[in-house]
Amino acid sequence: MKLEKKQKILIASITIFIVFLLAIVSDSSDSLQSPEETNQAVCSHSYVKISTLANCTQGGMANYKCSICNQLKTEYESALGHNTKEGVCSKCGKEFGIWEMTYYVDEFGQYTDQAYVRNKDYFVGKFSNSATTNSKLYVGLLIDLEDVAIKLLEYGSYEVKSYSNQHYDITYLDDAGQKYYSTGTMYKNGDRIYLNNRKLIELLQKNNSVDIYIKENSEYGVNSTYLVTITKENFNSIYTEFLNK
Repeated sequence: MKLEKKQKILIASITIFIVFLLAIVSDSSDSLQSPEETNQAVCSHSYVKISTLANCTQGGMANYKCSICNQLKTEYESALGHNTKEGVCSKCGKEFGIWEMTYYVDEFGQYTDQAYVRNKDYFVGKFSNSATTNSKLYVGLLIDLEDVAIKLLEYGSYEVKSYSNQHYDITYLDDAGQKYYSTGTMYKNGDRIYLNNRKLIELLQKNNSVDIYIKENSEYGVNSTYLVTITKENFNSIYTEFLNK
């Protein structure tokens, strides 16, 4: 009986030991991870975008990949927004800017086949004379194959006109601070200054903006002055379209 009792105790001890070993092995196997899982667990992640469905105006899902452990993730990305240079988005090619090509109309208000280039919105500058200093000025440009003309609107609404031939001295200032000199004439009963050359076009093609200073040479001794900055934006593409139409 004693021997049988000892055998039972031994068997019980061995069983407990085996169960203990199995528990240790089980815990160890549960904690094992693949090298990739281990790297990801400790990786600080530096995600790089590899693709996106978002565009300039609409958001979309974007895919990212960690440059360290190669883990992938997908997130919603907001609209990217336009990136314009000289009035054209470098991402989608859409054209923006103040310049446009349009056509003269005839006496019936119908469009002719004679095109010209103009600014869609007035450039805003300032003017001074004996009655005011640095008041608001609106400026419009009209460019065709023969002429470059400037329209002036004092106080943003009063169109400058001439009842006799009126001459102007004009100074251009480019991005580098270089000055160029020209003249212009507003003819009798006219409403725009016709420049004596096409230097302004050349300067707009080469610079982001051009400052224009206009001084009236009045025979009555009252000389108004006008100052405005003309921006390039999409001028090159529109003027090229005009020349090639």
